[in-house]
Amino acid sequence: MTPTDFRARFALERLEEGALLVDLEGGGYFRLNETAAIICTALSDAKDTPSAIALLSHQFNELPESTTTLVKTFLQDLSQSERRERPTGPFRYSLHGTRYCLEEDGSPRVFVDPTAKTLSLAVRVADLKYPVLDYVRAVTPKLLGFLGIRVLHAASCTVAGESIAFAGRSGAGKTTTAKALAAAGARLSSEDLLLLSDGETLGTSFFTFGERLAHTWADLAAAQISSGRDVPFGDLAAAATGPQERLHAIWFLDVTRRRGNHLQQYELDRVSGLGELLRHLFLARAGASNWRSQVQAARRLAANLQLSEAVVPDGIALLTQAAADYVTLVREATR
Repeated sequence: MTPTDFRARFALERLEEGALLVDLEGGGYFRLNETAAIICTALSDAKDTPSAIALLSHQFNELPESTTTLVKTFLQDLSQSERRERPTGPFRYSLHGTRYCLEEDGSPRVFVDPTAKTLSLAVRVADLKYPVLDYVRAVTPKLLGFLGIRVLHAASCTVAGESIAFAGRSGAGKTTTAKALAAAGARLSSEDLLLLSDGETLGTSFFTFGERLAHTWADLAAAQISSGRDVPFGDLAAAATGPQERLHAIWFLDVTRRRGNHLQQYELDRVSGLGELLRHLFLARAGASNWRSQVQAARRLAANLQLSEAVVPDGIALLTQAAADYVTLVREATR
């Protein structure tokens, strides 16, 4: 792989805390050790392979032959690495010709035409395993992306004036945690989708009623698409209007991190935070340029927000009490 090929395939993000390499074809990402980061930097910056080898030979104080072998081994290991975390759930989203498709068990169910900005069923309603609304809601974050609206897969609530988003894979507990806090007196903003405002400080604010408006649109679209019509989705952009609120923090949840009796947060360094954001931001279009834009958006988010790995109690009763304790603690601290 030449430096030109490398730059076309990968984006290197170097931060003080380390480096992250993003696969611009498949969306996978890799945290690099220092040696790998030096190799990737040379491949990103050099005009050709001899220049990269010469630079690395000097940095590693190795003969060109040894450096060539080292680089070749690294690239082989990279090519054999898992490109992307496998998504959960029954649906998959992929490019089919000039349209995108929501698939179920490998079979098309909903087509998205990004040029005409329309949504259509690929099969009869009678052939669907789930209600039509489930398919429309599953693809709604992608439709928002086509309209230039960045969406974070997260629940959120506001506690004593500070808004927290809870991101995680399905089953991680993001909605359950947000609802537990709401039951303790916090204000629930979203259960699954957070529509972010764009701009130079992307992510420092979100649309208060974004998820609610997106779901209202999906309800209407599901009824229309069931009749066999192509449904335009341009008016979905109205979901990203109205009042906005500042977002202060994102807690990343994982089903394997359920323990203890309290809500606990461990601040992530920016490299780890960047990786988590790439995992939970929806991307509508495939392609290297779109992934580069996604990486830059995630980097701005990582710079503007407090990002934490969160640990929550296992079980509703313990979580309910922990949420109540947390709300009380935050309120007392802000008096």
